[in-house]
Amino acid sequence: MALTVEKILTLPALRKLKLIAGRGGLERDIVSAGIVDYEFVEELNYDLSDAFEKDSLVISSLLFAKDNPSLIFPAIKKLNEYGVSAFAFKSIIYENLPDEAISYADENDFPIFSYKDGTWFENIIFEVMNAVEKDDARYLSQIHIKRMIQNTI
Repeated sequence: MALTVEKILTLPALRKLKLIAGRGGLERDIVSAGIVDYEFVEELNYDLSDAFEKDSLVISSLLFAKDNPSLIFPAIKKLNEYGVSAFAFKSIIYENLPDEAISYADENDFPIFSYKDGTWFENIIFEVMNAVEKDDARYLSQIHIKRMIQNTI
């Protein structure tokens, strides 16, 4: 598989994403996409152990932190610890992230993007998953499978 954070930025729904931190992580792999919705709401005590797929792009409106911006940095940190490849947020509730979240992302090469209206969650997820599926099909083509069997890949 050869899809990276940098490569998915060429997809139509992702072209408007603006990198705000973590430039050093653009070569991270992408194999899935997901959404952060309620998982980091303090009152829920939600089990996050399998909530996010490793090597995924996770998107959010940051609604979970609407009245408590102090929840943003711990969420960014947890996403990185869970192996998420990149994070993108729609800047409708918050225009900017806390400085500590930006610093952490830069120090850990964890790409964070922002985007505005006109880009929809479902379009991002659909396009990323479609690109992953095409990449998987290309990788598992007959010629590659034959090379794997012959141990020449």
